[in-house]
Amino acid sequence: MRGVNILLALSAIGGSAALERRGKLTAATDANSTLPLAKRYIIEFEPGSNHADLKTEIASRPGAKILKEFNSNVFSGLSVETTADNIDSLQAIKSVSKAWSSNKLKLGPHLPTASFSDDASAPEYSVHYATGVDKLHDAGIYGKGAVVAIIDTGTQYTHPALGGGFGPGYKVAGGYDFVGQGLDEGVVVTIAAGNNGEEGPFFGSNGAAGKNVLAVASTEASILAAPPFLATFNLDGETNTTKVAYLYGYYSFPTDLVGLPIVPLSGDMTVPDEACDTLPETTGNLSSVISLVRLGGCGPWTKAYRLEEYGARYILFYNDDEPIQPPYTFSNSITGTIEARAGAAIIETVKAGGNVTADFSLDPETNYVGMYNSAGGVPNYFTSWGGLYDLSLKPEIAAPGGDIFSTYPDNTYAVLSGTSMATPYVAGVAALYIGKYGGRKSNPNFNAKKLAMRIISSGGSVPWSDGSTTTDYGFWAPVPQVGTGMVNGLKVLNYTTSLSYAKFELNDTHHFSRYHSVDITNNGQSSVTYRFALQDGAGVEMWQSDPDAWSSPRIKYFEELTPVKMTPQVSFPSAFTLKAGETKTAKFGFNYPTGLKNLPLYSGKILISSSEGEQLSVPYYGLASDLKQDLKQQFPEGYPASMSTRDYIPIDQKSNYTFNLAADVNDFPIVYARTHWGIGELRWDIFDSTWTERKWVYPPVPGQNGYVGTVAYWADSGYYYYFDPANNDANNTISFPLKDIYRSSVDVGDQEYWWLGRLGDGTQIKPGKYVMRFAVLAPFGDPTHADNWDTFTKPFTVLPLA
Repeated sequence: MRGVNILLALSAIGGSAALERRGKLTAATDANSTLPLAKRYIIEFEPGSNHADLKTEIASRPGAKILKEFNSNVFSGLSVETTADNIDSLQAIKSVSKAWSSNKLKLGPHLPTASFSDDASAPEYSVHYATGVDKLHDAGIYGKGAVVAIIDTGTQYTHPALGGGFGPGYKVAGGYDFVGQGLDEGVVVTIAAGNNGEEGPFFGSNGAAGKNVLAVASTEASILAAPPFLATFNLDGETNTTKVAYLYGYYSFPTDLVGLPIVPLSGDMTVPDEACDTLPETTGNLSSVISLVRLGGCGPWTKAYRLEEYGARYILFYNDDEPIQPPYTFSNSITGTIEARAGAAIIETVKAGGNVTADFSLDPETNYVGMYNSAGGVPNYFTSWGGLYDLSLKPEIAAPGGDIFSTYPDNTYAVLSGTSMATPYVAGVAALYIGKYGGRKSNPNFNAKKLAMRIISSGGSVPWSDGSTTTDYGFWAPVPQVGTGMVNGLKVLNYTTSLSYAKFELNDTHHFSRYHSVDITNNGQSSVTYRFALQDGAGVEMWQSDPDAWSSPRIKYFEELTPVKMTPQVSFPSAFTLKAGETKTAKFGFNYPTGLKNLPLYSGKILISSSEGEQLSVPYYGLASDLKQDLKQQFPEGYPASMSTRDYIPIDQKSNYTFNLAADVNDFPIVYARTHWGIGELRWDIFDSTWTERKWVYPPVPGQNGYVGTVAYWADSGYYYYFDPANNDANNTISFPLKDIYRSSVDVGDQEYWWLGRLGDGTQIKPGKYVMRFAVLAPFGDPTHADNWDTFTKPFTVLPLA
């Protein structure tokens, strides 16, 4: 997992709640009325309609302009501006279920006589609001009786939050192999998808590739943990004290800082570059107050410098629209960041003639509250992308894993990020299910694979995120990044509809898997009708073909990916009705999207909606190109390369070796390799000098067809600058072929293979003339076909060791 050095906390306080509180302070006048906007309408599509076709049809109507597109499991439709249509004519369009005029909502003004401390208060910390687990806890469901096995670096069972002990009766009941033979034996296995999201697609963790294992992606928490201070609001003789969440820079505010007033630099909250320039000479002495200033326009370090010119020692920044961050300033003052609405509450109170004082006596290491995170509910930039190199679908599901408040050694707490934070969350959801319905020991009908599908099908789509801003791109995050999306505990435990285990893996165009199906079971007490629809996720052209890009061509890094509309054609079954207890198979036919390039990766979900208001989904994904043909050349330009001796002489200049391992000589070949794709099989074979590619036979057999043997390379290749017989063991070797190797990436260096002369059979190669063949099998390649390998073939000579 990734740890954060300081306490980072953000929390989702609903903006609508704040608006509601303010509305109650305002008289019911026409100032709060809604006013229709000229020529603007909102259109809702019928379930199962073709979103793209309808959008095109409406956009082609005279005088029509698409303003906004909505495509979620909550609402599917458009916001349009039109000079030729009205509600009647728009609603008459086939597959449009409803049309409304767009209305402008005008909120009433703030009353300056009211205290604003309610809007500054921080909530209790919890990430469960985003997953429905809060409602399960409210219902008394906590997973009693379920066993969760943790395969990790260990658990501090003495931690008070983890029960403080070890053995029966404690939270940590034991320590041994709970897993047995895996999912099919009645165990739901969850594993982290990995924390290498910056590498781009097809770079998941090894364990996440397991069949019937739930690989878990990470989303940013919408509510984060932060230390609070007490803010006392004084206005018109009334006093109210509330907790305000804040993030501190390098140092927290001292706990003996009590009673200092918080003084806004100005009352204008619309100035983004406040304190970016020299302050006016009328600015008073700031040494005995806590200065409050808006973020934006320049870095917090610049603002701190300007304030320190007038004696500022303590500074609170109130956030702008960007994701909230600790205010690192490299200054002499102590700094913190509060939410925008908390800053606004303080400013409004001061403008109304009141004052606000701060009390930082609460220990920041033991007191935590929630803090709003505008970047919450989106994929974390670090969450690794699937799928697998054989185009199997991974990951399956996502859960909160970014900026999570967690236990930490020794008897402390920390905010941590990583898919290893999201993974136990999904295990916890499974435990809630088992706690309510029983597991393999107490429920004879329990089936772990069915529970895994309940988890997969519960996923709620999350928006595409660039990982650094809150920009709305209008796309759902793709399946290879987050699976079906955010796990929903309410669906897992309470839905009466269940699906058979299904992931629609469409493969590439050459191996395209067109037809897929899923069994739908109505476990309810009455008849239910089911309908089907497509929800596409963001497509990406993942191949970097720009010659000006670093190390191009290659798979793009995450920061280079741009969401693109890629929607397959899908034939759906007609709506059907199932009686209580009935099961029926729903069959689907896919056609991959066309007219795309640069290894287009497309994905999404088949939505299955019931007349009972339930909605589940089955993920699909595929590659709209011929992977074997497009990546037949596995080695990038300049690779492989082979050099020898301490002078690193290329093989084209020196192709003879004595295999003198002396530290000052190192006369042996080293091969450096990089690959565009994951390696199914990598070989380094040695043949006699007469061998040519036409003699290739797989698998090669020593003594036949000129085959001498396979290379056994030094196991510590690349870990040292050179080989030293005095300190290194030449017998520590690994024999080719190698299988299942990561593709190369920005953070993965060259693969290095140092051949000290040993063959796979343990013998040392004899002096003579030979041919070496270093080769990688193409994706979906047939190893018996010589042209299915990307090869680096060189003649060389072994000289007698003098």
